[in-house]
Amino acid sequence: MYSVFKAEVPVPGCVETEMNGALVREIVAEPRVLICGQALSHCVNFSTRDLLAGWPEGRMGDLGLIKGMSSPVAGFEKQADEFVGMLKEKGVRVVVGVGRKYEREREEEGRVYIQDPR
Repeated sequence: MYSVFKAEVPVPGCVETEMNGALVREIVAEPRVLICGQALSHCVNFSTRDLLAGWPEGRMGDLGLIKGMSSPVAGFEKQADEFVGMLKEKGVRVVVGVGRKYEREREEEGRVYIQDPR
């Protein structure tokens, strides 16, 4: 459902609707991947689940969800929260945001943030 990697309803014999394993492998080859987008409860959720299916178990910490750059569809907040909880359990980094403007929050709340390289 709602994944960038495959159609919601794959059509038999139509490879364009099946899981795009080549794209998953290309993304897995990257040293670190940050995830964000709309909507957290649907497209981000199901695309990330499909990516996780091909992601090496020992590299979960190389994935990061930028939660502050995603939001759920209204009425689907519970599904988004459950998805974020699952990511945390798997060891995926979940951050509010990136960059200097989040440094104060990080210090105040003790959260882990991906640092702005500048």
